[in-house]
Amino acid sequence: MLNNARMTVVGLLVLALVVAFAACSSEPGDPQASQSAPPTESAGAAPAGSSGSGSARDVGSLDICALVPVADVAGVVGHAGARGSAEPNAGTYATDCTYTIESGGSSEYAMIWAYPLELWMPEARDDIEEVSGLGDAAFVTTSGSFTQVHVLVEGDIYIDVRAGTPEQARALAELALARFAGNP
Repeated sequence: MLNNARMTVVGLLVLALVVAFAACSSEPGDPQASQSAPPTESAGAAPAGSSGSGSARDVGSLDICALVPVADVAGVVGHAGARGSAEPNAGTYATDCTYTIESGGSSEYAMIWAYPLELWMPEARDDIEEVSGLGDAAFVTTSGSFTQVHVLVEGDIYIDVRAGTPEQARALAELALARFAGNP
């Protein structure tokens, strides 16, 4: 009886090893091996029932750093002529440019994000202040040390502009809106 129990345990261990090795040895291009669960809304995905591609413009193809150069951002945040850098980042559901402006031994940061229209959801927030005179609609929020101005651009994308002060964020949003409006 002890031999039967040992044989059963050994058999189960061998089966487990075979399954484990089979899972690890799938080909790199095997679509079954590379499938993963779709992103969730909490991970920044498009809302349920949305394909994330309903915007007239593909936000992933926008080059925000080229549309709004670092020199222009430096001028808006009050450091015209200062050294700076711009770092683009394109993702599945958004694209952005992060600006670092260096002046007087300190650094100031600003960001411009572009999102598809499906992610424009001001009603989902309770901390907004509506802003008039920007785009089709706009609102302001504060997040940590940044003021964020969210602007609906020509009804097909929206931009989220982040800067250190409300005045900087508004001015940068106006600049970004001018560059995004009518730009395919």
